[in-house]
Amino acid sequence: MQVTDLTIYPIKSTSGLNADHFEVTKTGLEFDRYWVIIDKNNAAITGRQNTQKLTFSSNLFSDHLLVRHKGDSIKLPFEVVDQQAIEIKIFSSVASGIEISDEVNSWFSERLKLACRVVVLDRNRQRQIQKIHGGKDGEIVGFADMNPILLISTASLADLNSRLNNSVSMSNFRPNIVIKGCDSFEEDTWKRIKIGECEFRVVQKCERCVFTTIDPDTLVKNEKGEPLRTLAKYRRTSGNDVAFGVHMIPEKLGKIRVGDQVEVIA
Repeated sequence: MQVTDLTIYPIKSTSGLNADHFEVTKTGLEFDRYWVIIDKNNAAITGRQNTQKLTFSSNLFSDHLLVRHKGDSIKLPFEVVDQQAIEIKIFSSVASGIEISDEVNSWFSERLKLACRVVVLDRNRQRQIQKIHGGKDGEIVGFADMNPILLISTASLADLNSRLNNSVSMSNFRPNIVIKGCDSFEEDTWKRIKIGECEFRVVQKCERCVFTTIDPDTLVKNEKGEPLRTLAKYRRTSGNDVAFGVHMIPEKLGKIRVGDQVEVIA
């Protein structure tokens, strides 16, 4: 088994950024879900609520994230100093973030056509992974929904597409790590794996939402609710949620690369 793709989503719910290698930190692949767009109530605005977030793309540079939108661009810093941290609502949990600037807020508000603010992760106040999602004391996550890393195999996607009239891409599911060389949904059975110099604990299946029914290229929602509708027929969890892919927590940090071998160690 080996890694075929690595992707981060620097601003939560915007388009992904691929690279041939990433550093693995305690919060996942470095700079994944490191920025978030929030509403007036300090709640994260997700792609479920606003699909236009997928029209933003980005690239990492040595000291900033460059965000592009329809020929225009703006820089987001890695850190903001001398600003008070605010609590950000990420569904049932709370994260700490720092607002960047009025200029950045205006730029995003104009393009999303709604009043919003952009915050960067506060490195000084860590968000604990909830125990209900497999977290242990001292394990942390950025602005991701539940856990630091999502992994999916190409075999699992092929299994799903064999049941659909119109196939979907891996981009519908927004994984961080894609692997090949295993059976479909074999990743559900793993407890711990090694990739390159890093080790991960597999903690839960990923519960899927309506965001998967949005075509990431056209931004059109599937009228029949696919692929969620088909997944619901054969991928139900014990809690009756629809699952696809697995969440993982890093246990040994380092660098992972496309082409790295994947080893199941438990």
